[in-house]
Amino acid sequence: MHETINYGSSRYVYPVILLSAMLFLFYAILFKPSILADFFVSIVFFVLLYYCNRKYNLSSVAFLLLLAAITSYLLGAAGLYSYFALGIIGYDKVIHFISSFAVAYALLQISTEKQIFLRYSFVIFKVLGLGALTEI
Repeated sequence: MHETINYGSSRYVYPVILLSAMLFLFYAILFKPSILADFFVSIVFFVLLYYCNRKYNLSSVAFLLLLAAITSYLLGAAGLYSYFALGIIGYDKVIHFISSFAVAYALLQISTEKQIFLRYSFVIFKVLGLGALTEI
């Protein structure tokens, strides 16, 4: 039997996130002060991820997907939005896909609705609403 790692409860994940956040903050202050607002929005998302993981005990896949979505948002704010993934699709479209998929996957895990139609409808409308909110 193999042991699975829950990255959200690993003692190494949150110190790495904190160190990365401090390095990014120094980068933002020294080189690109215009992204400080994006940095603080990301901090709010990290706190929400921590809270959701503690309350709902997200799977490792959901935790890592949400962590990747927040991190990619920060990297986009730092300047990666002007680059293209695979030379075909813009970075912005990749971020929207990753973020929507990550949020939908996590919401499906924490949804307690028993009827499958209502459960998926709930998730679709939540993801669309959160996407609209973040675009504003």
